[in-house]
Formats: sequence, structure tokens, C-alpha cells
Amino acid sequence: MRRSTDRGLTWSKADLPHTTIRNATNIALAVANNGVVGLLYQQLSGGRWVTHMCNRTMACNVQDLILASAPANTLCSSSCPIWATTTTCFPLGMSSVAFFSANNSPDLANFHRG
Repeated sequence: MRRSTDRGLTWSKADLPHTTIRNATNIALAVANNGVVGLLYQQLSGGRWVTHMCNRTMACNVQDLILASAPANTLCSSSCPIWATTTTCFPLGMSSVAFFSANNSPDLANFHRG
């Protein structure tokens, strides 16, 4: 991510610290009313699709929350799709809301806070 302080006329020459993410896919970005940037992305790691929601404040404090970590190659049944590549992130007042696809198997351990 890069930063603009003049409504997009100019941009920082380098990526902001802690914003270069390797091997990410399905990236979505939102900026809340208070300036907090929400970055939603997914990574394939150790045979699992890991979905991250990273919130960054104007003071550059970063909170990376893993929303889901689900098996990448496991079907929950013969009628369930393995993976749909959809993510959406949008501002809602002072926070960001994220929607994402993940393995549909009913294992609460795959999701943040069960």
C-alpha cells in the first residue's frame, strides 16, 4: 500500500511499512470514517487457505487478524464447491466489514473465535 496526503494527486514513493504481502490473492481494501484502513486478503499456506483482515491506523499501528484457516483441498460433501474466489471489504462507520469465501466444512476450529 502507498499513501497520499493530497487526495490522490501524489503518492508515497515506497510501500508503507508492513504492507507488502507476498503470495496474497483476493485482495479487498476499505477506509473507515476514522481513517483506519482495512485490508482483507487470502494466502495459501501449508495446504490451507488463510484469510487475513489487517487493520491499519493513521499512526501506522497494524492489527492482523486471521478470520479463517481452512483446508485447501478438502470437500465437505460431493455437492459443495471446494473454493469460490470472492472477497469484499467495505467501510461501515468507524470500522470495516469483510465478506469472504472459505471451505464450507462445519468445523468451527477453522474460524476466528469458533
